[in-house]
Amino acid sequence: MNISSIVLKGNDKGIRLIIANDASMKNILSDLENMFSRTSYCNQTNNEIKISFEGKVLTMDERNLILKTLQSKGIKIQTNRKTHEHLCDSIQTIPDKNGNFYVGNLKNGQILETKDSIIIVGNIEQGAAVYSEGNIIVTGYLNGYAQAGSKGRKDAFVYSYMSGRNM
Repeated sequence: MNISSIVLKGNDKGIRLIIANDASMKNILSDLENMFSRTSYCNQTNNEIKISFEGKVLTMDERNLILKTLQSKGIKIQTNRKTHEHLCDSIQTIPDKNGNFYVGNLKNGQILETKDSIIIVGNIEQGAAVYSEGNIIVTGYLNGYAQAGSKGRKDAFVYSYMSGRNM
């Protein structure tokens, strides 16, 4: 069987999931099921594993479906103890009175999700994503994915000094 929608690669930080840009969620989940049904996974150290996503830009719901599938196969996913959210290349932001700042570039596979508006002093590279319930301002290039008003706020906006392809 040829599995082409997803590739798993391990590194010193955990597991990298490389997902084909044209893959449907149905194919991704089916391919994960098939991968783990043909192999036996054993986490001998009982350590939690950090998962990173590359390739196709996924919503948080899609990421959570993939993480639940991995957990059902015995993989312990590293979570943030304070919020119990899954760590998928977690991002540190600097809080401010009216929102957050992130200083640096968001790289392929990284995701930033915030309830407040956010100013990113840097670039959002292809394969990176930002989800904000408020506004998003990027001082550099926006080549990745940015969704303002992610919980339905109609007046939220995305502004980038230099826009790329995906806005």
